Amino acid sequence: MIKKSKLIDCFVCDDVRQEISGKTTFIGVYGTDVVVPIVPFMMPGIYIVSKWDISTGSFNDVTFRLETPDKNQLGPIKTTAPKDVKGTKLMMHLGLIPFQIQVAGVYKVYIKIDEEPEKTITEFEIKLAAPMPPINSQN
Repeated sequence: MIKKSKLIDCFVCDDVRQEISGKTTFIGVYGTDVVVPIVPFMMPGIYIVSKWDISTGSFNDVTFRLETPDKNQLGPIKTTAPKDVKGTKLMMHLGLIPFQIQVAGVYKVYIKIDEEPEKTITEFEIKLAAPMPPINSQN
């Protein structure tokens, strides 16, 4: 039986920066909702960050796919896992730059690792911001 790596966590953020110190900084981490003022809307970028436990197995070929609420697809986006990983954890991030939002609703992120079946690793919802109340011009 082949042991496989396991997904520990996955989240969505605005930016990922590798610092000179070796730390990784995540900018604008979202919960489950990404709030935008209007649709369509162009975000400068969005990142899908996944952390893996590779103590029981590693992987080579990785394919990401994003499904929009109206069933359109972004991808497949194919890559390979880093080979020089030190330790038992691996963090990967996928940057979609720029990120064009055409519709509000739930976006699903899928991953296919090597020959395993494709699976959902996270989802997030694009929501419209509540309208601003009118400004009272009376003094």
